[in-house]
Amino acid sequence: MRDISAVRDNQLAIHRFFTILTNFVFGAIMILLGLRFLFRLFGANPGAGFTQWLYDTTNALMDPFRGIFPTPTTDGGFVLDLPALVALIIYALVAALLVYLFNLFLIPADEEKTVVEEVTTSSRRR
Repeated sequence: MRDISAVRDNQLAIHRFFTILTNFVFGAIMILLGLRFLFRLFGANPGAGFTQWLYDTTNALMDPFRGIFPTPTTDGGFVLDLPALVALIIYALVAALLVYLFNLFLIPADEEKTVVEEVTTSSRRR
């Protein structure tokens, strides 16, 4: 028979792993999309190596959001990339939803109460 605290610790470790992985992946996506937005807003040279890499990398992330809103452009080459802003918001919401689902399914309902009680009890002992 497995120890209940070992099972709980295993569930918490799995929860922590998936939460960290989700935050890392979606954080990287949001950083890249944010850079894309800023580079287009300030008219970065698309022929420059890093800018070209950034646009190529984020093109696949942008595909579902193309055509939702217009992309206003000025004569100076400055672009207000509204689809990139929509993508940032949607990816942030997806990340938050995934973390919420991890909390819902990987941590038992009474676990939050148990963790709070353990922290409270251990802090009183000090």
